[in-house]
Amino acid sequence: MPEPHVYIVEDDPHIRFVVRLACEAAYRVSEAGTAEAALALVPTDPPDLVLLDLVMPGLGGQAFIPAFRELSEAPIIVLSALGSEADKVAALQAGADDYLTKPFGIDELLARLARNLARWERFQHSSHPPRSPVFRTADDHLEVDLHGRTVMVQQRAVRLTPLEFTLLACLAQQADRVVPPETLLRAGWDTDDPAEGVLLRVAIHRLRQKVEPQPGQPRYLVTEAGLGYRLHRRPRPSPGDPGPAS
Repeated sequence: MPEPHVYIVEDDPHIRFVVRLACEAAYRVSEAGTAEAALALVPTDPPDLVLLDLVMPGLGGQAFIPAFRELSEAPIIVLSALGSEADKVAALQAGADDYLTKPFGIDELLARLARNLARWERFQHSSHPPRSPVFRTADDHLEVDLHGRTVMVQQRAVRLTPLEFTLLACLAQQADRVVPPETLLRAGWDTDDPAEGVLLRVAIHRLRQKVEPQPGQPRYLVTEAGLGYRLHRRPRPSPGDPGPAS
């Protein structure tokens, strides 16, 4: 099996050197000092994972994320000195999968890299059909083929990242039941640390943007306050729906 291919997209040559040194024993590594240079590599030598700085000259990391998502669903781990929750949310909403604040430990970086690559590998090469191969809502709004790894909304194919599909599949396999945040964190990021909750909240937000008719008033992928999330087979009534006839 070929070595996974990792991009390091970072304008600081010292950080690129340190990260490359940590990664190259197990992975094939390509470096880019700008977002534009990294995007130019994708068509001919695509990555299996991107390690991305946000603050760079030119296009910058934040704009790189949606541009890269037009070309690839490979996981993106942001490595940034910007550590506020607002910065994390912005990057994750744009399509990043994980976020590590500088300065970071090499062991932590390698652990996150391995987890994200393992999910990407499963997404590409899974040969084990899940217990229930297809989830479908009662009104046919949403269909999730757990074996074929496809999602249909209103009979149209919807493109999900591997992370988004992993979370949706976890919910679909436990449809109509509350799935605790810890279960989804383990499925998506191999952690149950509550401090990583922002990763899950933003991923659920992204999922709703893709599968809900009104993401701000979810009827299928619903938050159960203090408990977790539930994927309903029968949609909850929207606020404007009339009540039962008398």
